[in-house]
Amino acid sequence: MKKIYLGGLEACSCHNEKKLLENIIFDNDDWCLVNDYKMADIIVIIDTCMGTYSRIENSINYIKRVLSTKKSDARVVVSGCLLKKVNFAFPIEWIEILEKTEQVSSDELIKYVINILGTNIDSRRYLIPYSLLPNGIQISPVEGCLNNCSFCKSTYMDFSLRSIPLNDIELLMNNVIDKNDEPIYFINAHSSNLSLYGVDLYGKPRAHELISTLSNIEQVKFIQASALINWYPELLKEILNNPKIKSIFISLESGSERIYNLMNRPITLNKLVEIIKEIKKYRPDIIINTEFICGFPTETKDDVDKTIDLVCELDINPLFIHPYENSAQIPASTLPQFSSGYIFEAYDYANSKLSSYKHKFVYNVKNGELLILDKNPNLKMYKVMLVDGRIWYVNYNCFDKEYNVGDIIPKNISGRSRILRKQV
Repeated sequence: MKKIYLGGLEACSCHNEKKLLENIIFDNDDWCLVNDYKMADIIVIIDTCMGTYSRIENSINYIKRVLSTKKSDARVVVSGCLLKKVNFAFPIEWIEILEKTEQVSSDELIKYVINILGTNIDSRRYLIPYSLLPNGIQISPVEGCLNNCSFCKSTYMDFSLRSIPLNDIELLMNNVIDKNDEPIYFINAHSSNLSLYGVDLYGKPRAHELISTLSNIEQVKFIQASALINWYPELLKEILNNPKIKSIFISLESGSERIYNLMNRPITLNKLVEIIKEIKKYRPDIIINTEFICGFPTETKDDVDKTIDLVCELDINPLFIHPYENSAQIPASTLPQFSSGYIFEAYDYANSKLSSYKHKFVYNVKNGELLILDKNPNLKMYKVMLVDGRIWYVNYNCFDKEYNVGDIIPKNISGRSRILRKQV
């Protein structure tokens, strides 16, 4: 049996190719997954990063290490964001390292690996990025963004919109639902900027139609939509009137109007707050997750406090708090920069102030019903995945109280449990 390794320097939320490839390998009797690339006949490096110059360098160094320590006859395939076009030149050494690998774009990776495996699997099932969750599915209907926020990598790399036609998404969903052993109750529609779905295909945003189409699948009980950045009337109307929408992700980034404007966000802070308040008023059942940056150039403690106060006032879930990462290629690099010590001081301060607000996370379905876990403030965010009332995956070690789900989650659960087929 031939061995294949799927991995990269770090997990990347921009791509679902790893899960797709795992499914393909599980369906192939001639190949198995290994958890050490030094054992592999084929090494597929999926997660490479363009987020900052240092992350690019880290990705290159990882590939260099793999090339120098792999089996002599092992093939190395590189994909991910590292292969996107950028507006600056790579050093010659980086180019020479990449030339020793097989470079495949994320769009072509699934077909490419299927061809390597020599499998007869119908590749159409895997051409649209998705990953299966217990009782659910995550899809990525659109890649890219048009905002050019001053802190974002989209300002220096090819991050143009690439939406998947709505008809193809419908075919995918029908295919997966028909063939999957477990019922699909939950859809997580996750993209860099879901709001812009369809702009490149149809000349206007059609994220509201996408969400409506997914909601029309009868057995689907709830939908999570992220990230919603560019708001327009039809999208807000869909969110307010669609009972299957139970969770959304809205990027706040800063509660200080001065810092927010320096970030060059696509709508004003006042308009964003108005939208959040409207959703809270008419759909209090929706969990609104958000993120923001600490240590943005020229940000003061007063600016950080304004962000913290706004999160508390709106009662939204600060799912991610990011320390600012500078890169010479982003517009914000022209502003006066803080030391890393100051940035992490601001980050720790915000975390401590908002620990009690990190209280809700949706990822779970039992018998088609939404399961929300309150967070123990002494723990990091945690997840539990359920299949047919059985615990499938436990992330982090214990829970602080009984939940209203019968005996499914006891008071204390130790360790992690996950089923991986054919992994050695």
